Amino acid sequence: KGPRVLVSGVVLSQPMGGVRRHNAELLPRVAELLESVGGGLSVMEGSEPVGFPLPPSVIRVPSRVPAHPRLARVIREGPAIRHVLSQADHKFDLVHFGHMPPPRRLPLPFTLTLHDLRGAESGQASRLSRAAARRLHRSAVDRATLVMTVSETVSMALISNYGASSGRIRVVPNAADHLEVRPRSLDQNAPILHVGHVERHKNVGLLIRAIATDPALPPVCLAGAPKGGED
Repeated sequence: KGPRVLVSGVVLSQPMGGVRRHNAELLPRVAELLESVGGGLSVMEGSEPVGFPLPPSVIRVPSRVPAHPRLARVIREGPAIRHVLSQADHKFDLVHFGHMPPPRRLPLPFTLTLHDLRGAESGQASRLSRAAARRLHRSAVDRATLVMTVSETVSMALISNYGASSGRIRVVPNAADHLEVRPRSLDQNAPILHVGHVERHKNVGLLIRAIATDPALPPVCLAGAPKGGED
């Protein structure tokens, strides 16, 4: 019998962003793969349901864990996960988290997806907050059976700054390989499209300045909302 995986989806009711998009793309694919080998996928929802469609084969496990405020989520997520894992009618082999921080004292191995390390980066928070974030990330990486990142940049940062073993890291980018490739119709006047939240740490300003150096290049279209109060 294949593996039975429980995903903590308590933050998947929030507006579209990297975490929700990554899960919306991959969870249906993972459910199909697990089902094909006799396993299965379950998602523990938060106080609000997952904000995107899931295949009928995915078992939705209700909980009252709020996505926000973060402190309330952190306090309530661990007990909720442990309660689900203790139930006789829920037998799992692995737990997965797509957000930080993963709870402690879990009775099963867990995997973790990290989208960025911005809370621990210089210029993103106060020195005290960065120190706390680094400790949380190091603990999470040390405890996880496997860590997935959405970029090589984060993968290399985990290896160089947190002592993570490359053998325990997998890079799983957004839109990896599961969407049908559509025929390309080249338009010389088409803009360069940047999709994602407009945030300073993504160096969007550098992109704009670089493209502006060549007048022959088309304009840039930024498709994404500002985040964290940034203009």
